[in-house]
Order: sequence, then C-alpha cells, then structure tokens
Amino acid sequence: MPEITLEKQRAKLQGYEKGFFAIHLMKIGIDLGIFKKLNSSNKGMSSRALSSELGLHEPYVTFWCKTAYHLEILDYDEKGKFKLAPHMDTLLADNESFYYFGPTINMRVRHSAEHLRMFPQCFKSGGTLTPEVYSDDFSKAQKAMSDQAIPAGYMFMLIPSVEGLRERLDAGIRILDVGCGSGILMVQLAKAFPKCEFVGVEVDRFAVEDARKHIRDSGVQGRVAAFYIDADGMDYDREFDLVNLSLVLHEIGRDKRRSSMAKSYVALKHSGEIVILDFAYPEKLQDLRKPQYSAGILDQFNELTRGSEILPTTAKHRLLLELGFKDPATVSLLGGSFEVTHARK
Repeated sequence: MPEITLEKQRAKLQGYEKGFFAIHLMKIGIDLGIFKKLNSSNKGMSSRALSSELGLHEPYVTFWCKTAYHLEILDYDEKGKFKLAPHMDTLLADNESFYYFGPTINMRVRHSAEHLRMFPQCFKSGGTLTPEVYSDDFSKAQKAMSDQAIPAGYMFMLIPSVEGLRERLDAGIRILDVGCGSGILMVQLAKAFPKCEFVGVEVDRFAVEDARKHIRDSGVQGRVAAFYIDADGMDYDREFDLVNLSLVLHEIGRDKRRSSMAKSYVALKHSGEIVILDFAYPEKLQDLRKPQYSAGILDQFNELTRGSEILPTTAKHRLLLELGFKDPATVSLLGGSFEVTHARK
C-alpha cells in the first residue's frame, strides 16, 4: 500500500479547493453566456473577441479563459483562440441535454452554499432547514435539476430494468406518482403511453403549481392530474396499478416514511406494483470509498438537515416486506450510482 504522506493529503485538500473555484467559474460562464458563445463558434474565439461580443471587461474574461483552460474546461489552438474542451458543449452549453450540468451548478452556488453555512446551528439544535427548502426560488432550482434527468432516465434505463413494465404501460395502467415535482415525468410518460392515466401528489406547493401548468400546456389534463398532498396524508384505496417514487423515498422524513409507504401500499390494487428510483448507499463502512456510491453519499450529506435519509438496499427491502409487499428486487443503474427497487402487493 502506498505511503500516505503529509504532502499527498495536502494535495488532496487543494483538489477540493480547486473544485470550489471550478464550480463558481462555471457558474460565471453560464450566467454570462460565455459557454454558449464559444459553442456557437466552430473556430474558437480569442478572449478579446469574447469580451467584445458579450460586452464584458476584457482583462477579466482573459483570466477567466486562462483559468478555465487550467481546469481543462477550455482548450486553445495554435492561434491562441479558446474553444470548449471535448464534451463540454454537451455538459455546459446544451441545456436540452440529459447531461447538462448547469442546474446542478446553479443549485450548488445559489442554495447549497447557503444551506451548508447553517449546518453548525442544526448540528447543535437537531433542527432542520425544511421551511427554507420550500421557497419558490429553491423549488425552481431543485426542479431544474431533475426535470431533464428523471424522464430520460425513466424511459431509457428504469423501464427496461423492470420486466414487463413497458408492455404494461403500452396496454394502459393507472399510476400514482408520489412526489411528482413539477409533473414533467408524468407528462412525458403520458405522451409516450397514451393509454395510461396519472395522478401526482407533491408536498411542495410551488411544484404543484408548475405541474398543473405543464399538464395544461401539454394537453394531457384529461389523463394527468397533480395535487398538493403530503404522502402520509393520501387516502387512496386500491385505485392504482403502479406507485412510482423517483428520487423521493430518501426525501420522506423518518417520522413519515413508514406511514407514507403504508399509504402507497393501500393505494395499490391487488397485485399492483411499486417502483422506487433512488441513489445507492453503501451497506458497510468499508464500502464508503467505492466510487459508485459518491453521488448518494454527497447527496445524503447535502440534504442531511432536511430530514433526508438514503436507505441501503437491504433497508428498503425490509421496509417493503414489513408493509406487505412481495419479492422486492433491486437492480443498479449508471454504474451503481442509482438503484431501481421493484415489488408487488
């Protein structure tokens, strides 16, 4: 095993500091339109040309470009013109892409930093930041992070991972989407599977307003509806063929998790099914450094004072079995970063 030296540990911390500056540099590039301008130029652009076309102060833009090159976000050619490094067009300039990183950057700079500054107070009191979480601005930022990723992930990864699910969706079933957010997933699925009906429940009132607008604008209001209801306040009784929770289970507080899942069980028809998409979290301490768990570990820490808890696979299965679900099974997605858990009533 290689020796762990003071210098190696110092370099590691400097790498974390580098990431801090990289996030803020990318936010500047997005907000000022630098990435989009570079993406529109096939031949690259000098910092002077960038400054001129965007109406920005040239010395600042010059050092921004040099720093972005150092961070391997930009490249340059023999004439000194800057251009986006490979795949950075998709990640930082294409806001329609599944892989677009802009919403995550916006969330980290505008909200995560503010929340993290409040953590010491919460550690002392045991309190949460729940009231702040549901501000309109936070709600919009949070929805932006999931509105592209979840529908695409559901269509191309989740549905194929559950045996026979596509066929059931094609035939037409009634679906309860717990924690439906802004309704984008329901709308996309309604368009893809015109024989299905959807009911979404959501505790974020701002998200419900957006969901109802998306439903109206998409012309699917006859088959899709969204309601401002907490999951543990649902009173559906054997009305649905499928209950869906996409990146939601970990956000249901421990005090409401069991009752919310019990209400989901009651909402299902006989032999109905539940599908849970969520982060993967390690079962054992020795697995905490495995790279596939990084997304779940960091999200758990980020949402710690919001009452969130990402359950490892065995804990999810145990909860489902205790509530009466049968044969829970979990498969990994995206190299093990996410999991899909499926069970039947």
